[in-house]
Amino acid sequence: MNFYGLTDIGRKRQNNEDCYGIYRIADNAFLLLVCDGMGGEAGGAEASETARNSFAEEMVLQTEDYISGGVLRFPDPEADVRLALDGAAGSANFEVWQKAQDDPTLKGMGTTLVGAFIMTSPLRVWSVNVGDSRLYKINGSGIEQLTRDHSYIQYLVDIGEITEAEAEKRTDRNIIMRAVGISVGVQTDIAEIKVKKGDSLLLCSDGLSGMLTSDEIYGAASSDVSLEERAKKLVLLANEAGGDDNITVLMAEL
Repeated sequence: MNFYGLTDIGRKRQNNEDCYGIYRIADNAFLLLVCDGMGGEAGGAEASETARNSFAEEMVLQTEDYISGGVLRFPDPEADVRLALDGAAGSANFEVWQKAQDDPTLKGMGTTLVGAFIMTSPLRVWSVNVGDSRLYKINGSGIEQLTRDHSYIQYLVDIGEITEAEAEKRTDRNIIMRAVGISVGVQTDIAEIKVKKGDSLLLCSDGLSGMLTSDEIYGAASSDVSLEERAKKLVLLANEAGGDDNITVLMAEL
């Protein structure tokens, strides 16, 4: 498997509050994470890095009893992976929330989180997300958004107040309805996703998805070059489109 991650400050922000992580949980299991923090100059970066680190650490704890000879074997992968991801999200949420309680300068901080947990032999992938950072699947058939934004605009689309086309033109697309760390508990979406050998996964913050259309993302992410070149092209395009926010791209080739 191949992985490549890249984060960029963009053209309008003074600080980068995004972060990403690539973790080898076992010889046959990998964890990918992207977090987009909020809460000011100190709080945003603190929230995203705390959530990323705590999530990964908890996944190691949740899986260590099932690893033998370097190989992860869950008795019931469908139930066990969901339980592990939910526990990791809960741990990340509490760590961010507790830091905000302990330090008044961090009050109100939070972060989005999107992750992919990948197991090989056989190939299976689960998604986990809170907020509006996204996971896409890319292959010869096109691009598919695998996560659903927990945003005010998506809520308006869901209730029929506006159309998807109208949502693309709204200026309040960055208002989210869920985030890690803003309360003592968090509601997380977890799902197994259908993948096959040759598919690519793209995790990103809204600094990418908010600046480019799905077709523009697909054009760069599906080109016949290395993952590194594809990721750098996506960041370049987002900056050329305005670079209004921090931009984080994490790609995996299955």
